[in-house]
Parts: sequence; C-alpha cells; structure tokens
Amino acid sequence: MTRVLLFIVALSLLPSIATAQEVDEQLWLEAGARMEVVDDLRVKAAGMLRLDQSFSRIGKVMPEVAVDYKIIKRLRVHAGYRFTADKRSEGDFRFEHRIFVGGRYRYPIGVVDLSYRLEFQEDLYKKGGEALNDNVLRNRIGAALDVHKIIEPFLSFELLAN
Repeated sequence: MTRVLLFIVALSLLPSIATAQEVDEQLWLEAGARMEVVDDLRVKAAGMLRLDQSFSRIGKVMPEVAVDYKIIKRLRVHAGYRFTADKRSEGDFRFEHRIFVGGRYRYPIGVVDLSYRLEFQEDLYKKGGEALNDNVLRNRIGAALDVHKIIEPFLSFELLAN
C-alpha cells in the first residue's frame, strides 16, 4: 500500500518536473457540515477556500451544496452545485457555476476507509460576454481514518492534466 501511495505522489509531480516551472505553493481548505435528512439520504453544505501564490493570495472562494444517497452498503451517488469566484491573473474575478453528479465506493480495511470517486462536472461561465462551458470526468482515490464520528482525517490523490 505504501508503494502505491508513493507511486501516485511521484506521478502527480511529473508535470511540474518535466516542464521545470516555478512551483506555486497552494493551500486548499474546506469546512462544512453533513446531515442525514432521511434514511440513506444526506445533505451537505460546505465552503472552500484556495490560497495560491505561496499562500499570499485568495485564489478561489467556493460555497457548495450537495446531496448523496446510499444505494448499497458501500456505494453512494451524489449531485450538487458549486458557485466559484475565481481570481484571474488579470486581477478580476471570473464567476463560475458548477453542476456535478457522481458516485463513490468505499472499502473499509480496519480503521482505514479506501475510496474511489468518479464524478462528471459541468462548469458554466462567461468570458468576454460570451457564455461558455467546460466539462470533465474526474477520478479520485482516497483514504480516510475512521477513528472518530465527528473528525475524519483523510488523504486523496487526483492527477490533473491541462
């Protein structure tokens, strides 16, 4: 398992090593709450903040709402909406609307929950007065420690290529 995680981390570093670009340290923060409204149906509200330029600038502010439903013991499907205020290099903000749907499979091994998420995302925004959209299918592998009901430490990996 350790070798797999090290391999994934090494793969995620390849694009920046290959292009020899200056590294921009970023910090991604998320806080929120999840509540089960009826059996197997949960609602989540969260806020995300991304700091960039070596933590000196607010790059993105993203409130989000989502619902998820447990289909079977380890499989959940989800859908949601995210509003994004994205600080552009020109100094202005671009406002985006994201709609997403997906599924997550969790597999517990002792106190560790391994997970895989597949999610389709559609982003809607305006550029130069023109309405545009981007869509992407994203894969994420994660691991969380299931040691407390309220706090759940986690680590996830996602390889993004532009």
